[in-house]
Amino acid sequence: MPDRLHHDAHQQSGDDLLQLADDPDSSQAPPRARIFIVTGSGIDAERCARPLAYTLLEEIERVVRSTIDDEGQTPSVAASVCADLWAVGMRWPMGAALIAIGPPSQNAVSAFLANRLPSVSTESRRYAVLMEPMLDGPHVCCYGEDAATTADAVRCFRDRHLPGFVESVLRTQ
Repeated sequence: MPDRLHHDAHQQSGDDLLQLADDPDSSQAPPRARIFIVTGSGIDAERCARPLAYTLLEEIERVVRSTIDDEGQTPSVAASVCADLWAVGMRWPMGAALIAIGPPSQNAVSAFLANRLPSVSTESRRYAVLMEPMLDGPHVCCYGEDAATTADAVRCFRDRHLPGFVESVLRTQ
C-alpha cells in the first residue's frame, strides 16, 4: 500500500508546493487534509528550526499512520515544511493547518501568531506552545528564547498536543 502521507523538499516553488501537497502522485486521491510546518528564512532558522520541522514531520507521519478514519482507512494527509517567506507570500494556504517553529524575531508566521493564539504550554517563560485547534485549519506556534528551548517547545507540542492537533486537523478539513 502506498504511503498515504506526502511530504516534499523545501526547494519547491509556491505553486509546485501546493500542487505537490495536493497530489504528488496523480494515481493517488487528493489528501484529506494539509499541514504546513513553517520555519524562518534566516541562517539561524535554517540551522536550528528546519531540522526540528523535519523531525516533527516524521512524528506527524507516525501519528497519521496510527489513525483510522470512519471508513476504517488511514487518512491521507499532505504535510510539508516551508519557509515563512513562502507562507506569507502565498498569503497562507487557506484552510491548511499551520505549525510555526521558531521565535517571532526569526519567523514571520510566528510573529503573526504569537499575539493571536492562546498559550497551551509554557516553561518558566523559556519557551511557549501556542495553539488554537478550532480554527479552519488549526494553528500552532512553538518557540523558545534560543535554539535549545525552541527544541523543548517542539518536544512539548509533540508529547502533549500532537495527537489532538492531528485529530483537530482531520475534523476541521
